[in-house]
Amino acid sequence: MRNLFLSIGKSIEEQSSDLGRGAFKNLGSFVFSIWEGLHRPYKFYFSEFVYFSSSSGVNAFGIIAITSAVAGVTSSYLIAEEVRRAGVGAEFMGGGVTQMLVTQLVPILVGLVVAGRTGSAITASIGTMKITEQIEALKSISTDPIQFLFFPRLFGLMLMLPCLTLLGCVMGNIAGFFAAERVLHLSWSTWTFSILDLFEMEKLFHSIYKSIIFGAIITFVSFYQGWTVHQSSEELSIRIQVGVVGSMTFILIANLVMTVLVF
Repeated sequence: MRNLFLSIGKSIEEQSSDLGRGAFKNLGSFVFSIWEGLHRPYKFYFSEFVYFSSSSGVNAFGIIAITSAVAGVTSSYLIAEEVRRAGVGAEFMGGGVTQMLVTQLVPILVGLVVAGRTGSAITASIGTMKITEQIEALKSISTDPIQFLFFPRLFGLMLMLPCLTLLGCVMGNIAGFFAAERVLHLSWSTWTFSILDLFEMEKLFHSIYKSIIFGAIITFVSFYQGWTVHQSSEELSIRIQVGVVGSMTFILIANLVMTVLVF
């Protein structure tokens, strides 16, 4: 029995070591590919950038608008209920809800939605290209796959996430007003004056900075998971899950770090 447990432990240790070496090798290969893509004669594929920005950003307007509106209604309704019970604070509703939406809720929700929607698509498309050897085909026609595939997606998400965040802030604010108006019979002028008095524009710029970082995180994690697919579609399905979960996790960690240490 003792020998059995020892053999099992040794097998687990060897497999863990192999996984660690494999992960390190894949990461090193990915970083080296990006480094080469930056230092070769650089070509920016504008058409690919526009296509990806449209598919990842413009086509996501609907789900972002709905998600942000729900967040605005929920947060505003909960705060309005407390204000109604206390009988004070209605004149600060607009600024308080806007501050909550802009600084935390909307950037995180946009990042998580895009990580699930676009991040999974990036991993699936790049992984499929690896399995079907389309990456090698690009190299054979003297097209750098990093320049053609990675950088348009990176710049596309870093551009579109701030745009989606701005859209989410507007939709969440409008939806929040209707919730406050229903509970407290708050006027639009009171809501807007509260925003002008309490909300600092610097917070909006911080939210945009966060969104840019979130876009970079989604691209790096999702592209890396697709880039390191080698075997089959079964491996690709696992990589898609890992990419989505990893992107969401890193977004939450980055938000914590930026909230506590930077902003």
